[in-house]
Amino acid sequence: GQQGAAPETLGGTQILNNNASTVMRRIARTYDDKVTEPHIRRYYEWLLLDSDVPESEKGDYKIVARGSSALVERDIQNQTIAQMGAMVINPAFGIDPKRWIAEYFRSQRLDPKTFMFTDEELRKLAEQAAQNPPQDPRQITAQATVQAAEIRSKAVVEVAQADVAEKTTQRELDLQDAREDRAFRLQLAQMERESLILKLSDARNLSIEQIKADLAKVAMTEKNKRELYIDEKNLKLQTGQGI
Repeated sequence: GQQGAAPETLGGTQILNNNASTVMRRIARTYDDKVTEPHIRRYYEWLLLDSDVPESEKGDYKIVARGSSALVERDIQNQTIAQMGAMVINPAFGIDPKRWIAEYFRSQRLDPKTFMFTDEELRKLAEQAAQNPPQDPRQITAQATVQAAEIRSKAVVEVAQADVAEKTTQRELDLQDAREDRAFRLQLAQMERESLILKLSDARNLSIEQIKADLAKVAMTEKNKRELYIDEKNLKLQTGQGI
């Protein structure tokens, strides 16, 4: 039948694996009992009935077919050996990692010696380990703390620099906007001035040059008034007399 779902936990996974193994074992045993054993029995019976076969080679034998079952069991064992990798690194189980990896290689039809260090290579590794002893964990922790502090400090500086750059850019943009706005206002005032000159020219039948001259006189008069006002104000501040 179909295999139902199991919780995604260690126990649930183990249940699924056991169920799958049970099905495989049953199929293998059925093949041995229903296919292999009857087929071999027919050969056995034929040999018993064959007159050309010496009587010394005949006897009462029992056929036990376990080839398929053995293959399934071997495959299950290979899977189990591979799954033991997580337990090998735990010293509480007392498992020799070298023996485990050698058995794992053999389960995969591989020669462990092909992957192992030679005695000379092991000797060189031991010499290198003696020349470069492992670093004190406390020193490693201290170095990591210092590096983390340096990284945080660098990050703070970079954030501050980015903030200053952003504010500087914003000020430059604001100044540019102000300059453009001032230029636009001056241009608009110039256009209004030209329009006013044209209107006065039409209304008074005056030439544009005469109107410009009159406006220049008015502007000069206003400028003189402002300068006179400023001079009198400064005089009052100095002598107490004036406006």
